[in-house]
Amino acid sequence: MACKYPDRWLDYTNIGAQVEGTQFIALKVPLGKKYFVKREKESFTPGDVVQQIPNLGLVIDLTFTSKYYNPSEFEQLNVQYKKIFTKGHEIPKRSLVNNFIRTVNDFLAEEENKDKLIGVHCTHGLNRTGYFVCAYMILVQGLAPRAAINAFNDARAHTMERANYLNHLRSLTPASYDSNLPAHNDQQEVIHDANHSRDRNRREARSFNRHQSDRYAGNWRDRSRDNGNWRNRSRENRNGFLLDGAGDNWRDREVVDDRRYNRDDRRQDRSRDNYRSYGRHVNHQDASRSNGEEACSSSRYEPHHNRYKWSRKTKNDADNS
Repeated sequence: MACKYPDRWLDYTNIGAQVEGTQFIALKVPLGKKYFVKREKESFTPGDVVQQIPNLGLVIDLTFTSKYYNPSEFEQLNVQYKKIFTKGHEIPKRSLVNNFIRTVNDFLAEEENKDKLIGVHCTHGLNRTGYFVCAYMILVQGLAPRAAINAFNDARAHTMERANYLNHLRSLTPASYDSNLPAHNDQQEVIHDANHSRDRNRREARSFNRHQSDRYAGNWRDRSRDNGNWRNRSRENRNGFLLDGAGDNWRDREVVDDRRYNRDDRRQDRSRDNYRSYGRHVNHQDASRSNGEEACSSSRYEPHHNRYKWSRKTKNDADNS
C-alpha cells in the first residue's frame, strides 16, 4: 500500500520555470518511491527531478522533516544537496536566510556552476520557497520587493498565499543584509515531527527517572542497612528506627507494636536506650501511681520528662529533694 501524500500536494505543479534574472527554479517536494506504489503516473521522485532538469546542480530543502525522501538519491546523481530546517507558517529567522544566502553564493562562486540551476523546495514549493528566493533577490541582487515577488509568482505559476511572508518581504531592503553575521549551525536545528517528538519525550522521561534514582541512592530493592535484599534485613518501624533483632528476618522474631504505649512499656526487657526513654527509667510493673509523684516532675535530676510514665520516688530521691 502506498504512503499518504502531503496535504494538498497534488494541487501544485511539480516544477516551475526558472525565475527571471536568477538561477533559481522552484519545485514541490519530491517523494520516495514508496509513495507511488500502484500509482506510477503521479511519480515525482528525486530521479524524476534530475531527469526533468538536466542542468540541476544544487537542491535546497526547506521542509521541516526528513521523511519524504533520501538525500543520497540526489547525491548519487551528482547533484549537491543542502538541508535548511524551516518551520511552516512562520517568518523564517534571519539566521536561516543568511544560511540560504551563503549556500547560494558559495555554489555560484564555483566556475563550473555558472550555468547550473538551483532547485529550491518546501512542501508545495510556494510560500517558504518564495520567501527565501525573493529575500535573496532583494537583499543580494538589490531588486525591489514588489518586482521580486512578481517575478517569483510568474515563474512558479502559483501566487504566494501567506500574508505575513509578503508583508515581511516588503519591509526588506538591501542595506538590511549584514554579510558579516555568523553562519547558521544546522546541527542546532531540531526536527519536531511526530517521530522526533516521541523520541524526545522518551529521552526526557528516562533522564527524569535517572535523576530520581540518583537522588535516592539507587533502587529501593538494592538499599538496606546490611547491603542485602529488603526481605533479609530487619524491619523498621514507622518512625525510621531499627527494632531489636537487626539482621534477622522479621517473620522469625517477635514483633513489637511500637504504636501502643501500654503494651510497649510493660515489656520486661525494655532497653534504657529505647527512643522513648528520655530520662530515668522505672519499670512499670514496679511503679505505682500516687498524687504528686509523677516522673515528669521538674527536678534538676530528671531534666527529660515523659508524661506517659508514672513512678514513685525512692527514699534517696526524697532525701535529695
